Amino acid sequence: MFSAINIPVFAGFHLVDKDFGCNPVLMDDYKIYDMGGWDSLKKTMNPVKIYDLKTKKKTVTNVVMSFPKYGYQSIKLNNNEILLFGGLGHPKDSTIYKAEIFNINSKNFIPVGNTNFQHSACDVIKFDNGYILIVDAMKNIEIYNPVTKTFQIAGKESL
Repeated sequence: MFSAINIPVFAGFHLVDKDFGCNPVLMDDYKIYDMGGWDSLKKTMNPVKIYDLKTKKKTVTNVVMSFPKYGYQSIKLNNNEILLFGGLGHPKDSTIYKAEIFNINSKNFIPVGNTNFQHSACDVIKFDNGYILIVDAMKNIEIYNPVTKTFQIAGKESL
């Protein structure tokens, strides 16, 4: 997963355009989808930006997250969608339980319900079957089911 913090310039693009807390995802179409994050003053939610690595063009859409947040996790799903969850909201900086999917074909965000835990720092692993394992810093573990679009708590027996 690419992070704007770790890779400020990727293939000639500056992924940090005064964004705070964005988490770009590289998709199979060689486009980087940069969703959300607040501007440097934390006043404006940034729209989705698309960086095309083939044409070297940047497109700024007018689409913003359903549940504005920064510091969230995002991961590519097997069906041309991106799952976004966790992070912090604004203006009170409360942790967000609400998750959503960004569909790169329709360029829309689709709410998919809540996670079971607050995830502001976590590891995310996608399995071949499309299921997503989430383990956060508090050792909370849950699995995202891409078929039912739900999160379920995972115990040792689930792993």
